[in-house]
Amino acid sequence: MKRMMRVGIIILVPLLVLSCAALFEFNLFDGLDKPRIPSAEDLADMGTADALDELDSLLDSDDFVEVLTEDPDAQDEIIAYLNGVEETGTPAQQQQAHALEAEIIIATSPAGPLINGFIDALFDEAFNPDSGGEEGTTEALLGAIMPDNEQDFIAAFNALADAGSVYSDLNDSIGTDGYEADINMGDVVMNAAIAALVAELADPDGNGDPSDGVTGEQLYDWIFEEGPVPGNIGNADFSTTFDSGGPIGHIIDAAFGGDGFPFLD
Repeated sequence: MKRMMRVGIIILVPLLVLSCAALFEFNLFDGLDKPRIPSAEDLADMGTADALDELDSLLDSDDFVEVLTEDPDAQDEIIAYLNGVEETGTPAQQQQAHALEAEIIIATSPAGPLINGFIDALFDEAFNPDSGGEEGTTEALLGAIMPDNEQDFIAAFNALADAGSVYSDLNDSIGTDGYEADINMGDVVMNAAIAALVAELADPDGNGDPSDGVTGEQLYDWIFEEGPVPGNIGNADFSTTFDSGGPIGHIIDAAFGGDGFPFLD
């Protein structure tokens, strides 16, 4: 259990201190040829299978994600459509809808660049443990990704907690019906792993009641403002997060062929 707690903290701490600062580039043609966001009516007219594939394709476009990020009402409309598919679609469609919903929650929040930056840092040669001591590597990593934006930090935390609940539903669907969806679980599993860790902090019982969990505000205050240790932080138990019976165990099995999370070997 101590080993799993250590793994959880190793993964989670750099994530929670990752910079969410936006990068701005001047573009002479900014505002032209912006992708159009499909309405729920548009999606319904396509038919479920085509609508899900269309959303999957659109979310691969940075331009589309940018436009969707700027339109919370459109996000809500698309997620409401996906929620309907999660209730009435085939098992494969339900799983794809869960994956797309979680992707939208993450991609349209500061959690999107946060995760991308965290993954880039993990594979950066400068932070490779083989190139230096563990203490020095950890300090270098944290120094490179330290944020100073409380609003983005809290928004990222909340988005990951919400996504964690959706990934748990996807996990349950795979556990009940098998892996049916035509989605690349390798693309899903890292987001799901990070979201599961945050969800464990935010709602340790997984019952939708965050009263026994930690908030983003409390974490930010503790990490950056030398505030008190969050009183409920001890309720989080990462020891089973990546187990086969854990909140994303079936997702991990689907991604890695039942061999478990390779990063824990």
